[in-house]
Amino acid sequence: MTLIELAKAAFLGIVEGLTEFLPISSTGHLLVVERLLGFDSEVFTVAIQIGALTAVWWLFRRRFLAMIPGTRASSPSAARLGWQVVAAFLPVLLIGPLGHHWIKEHLFSAHAIAWASIGGGIAILLIEGLKPAVRVNDIERLPWRLAWAVGFGQCLALCPGVSRSGATIMTGLAVGLSRGVATEFTFLLSAPTMTAAAVYELWKYRHDLAPSLALQIGVGLVVSFVVAYAVVKWFIRYVQGHTFEPFAWYRIVAGAILLGMLANGYL
Repeated sequence: MTLIELAKAAFLGIVEGLTEFLPISSTGHLLVVERLLGFDSEVFTVAIQIGALTAVWWLFRRRFLAMIPGTRASSPSAARLGWQVVAAFLPVLLIGPLGHHWIKEHLFSAHAIAWASIGGGIAILLIEGLKPAVRVNDIERLPWRLAWAVGFGQCLALCPGVSRSGATIMTGLAVGLSRGVATEFTFLLSAPTMTAAAVYELWKYRHDLAPSLALQIGVGLVVSFVVAYAVVKWFIRYVQGHTFEPFAWYRIVAGAILLGMLANGYL
C-alpha cells in the first residue's frame, strides 16, 4: 500500500463526505473522480458510504432512539414518525431491486450522470421558483400521505446523478414541507435506505474484501465519516435561511463541464 493509494482513498473519502447529503449526487461525483484517479474498487466505494451513513446515525441517535416504542425517550408522536420513515422507505425497497440491473447497465455512464445533474438542477430552480405553500412546519405532525410522497420521490435517486437527498428534499418542498422538515426527514430516511443498500452491496462484493485493502478502506471510511458529520451539521443550519438555488446552479455547471470533458475525450 503506497502513500499515493492512501492519498487517493482519503480524497475519495472527502468527496463522499462532501456530496452524500448535499443535493448534488455523491454517486455521480464518485464515478467521475474514480475514473479521473484511475481508481476502481466497488467494495471501497461501499465502505466509504458506510462512513458517511454512520455520521447520520450518530448525529440523529437521540431522534432514532425516541422512535423505538418502549424506550425512555419514546413518545407516541416520535414512534409515529418512526413508522412513517419505515413507510417512506418501502417504495425504494420494492422498486430498487426490480430496476437495479437495468439501471446499472444503462444509466451508470458519465453521459447519463451529466444530463441527470443538469436536469436535477433545472428541477430545483423550478421548485424554488414556484415557491410551494408550506403546510408542515413540525416533523412530528407530518401527514402519512406526505411521508409516502417523499418516499416515492426518493425512488428517482436510483438513477445516478439525480441525488437521493436532492430528490427527497425537493419532493418534500413540492408537497408542502418546510425546508427544515424536508431536510430532517430526508436525513432520517437516508438511514434505512443507505443501510439496506450497503448491506446488499457488501454481500454482493464480499469476495473482493481482502486484508490488503483494510488500510485503504479504513482511511476512506474514517475521512468520509468526519467530513459527512461536519457537512450535515452545516447543512441543517444552512437550510434554515437559504434556498437551494446555489446547488442547482452548481449541478448545471458541473453537468455542462462533464459533457465538455466527454466531448473532448478527457474521460
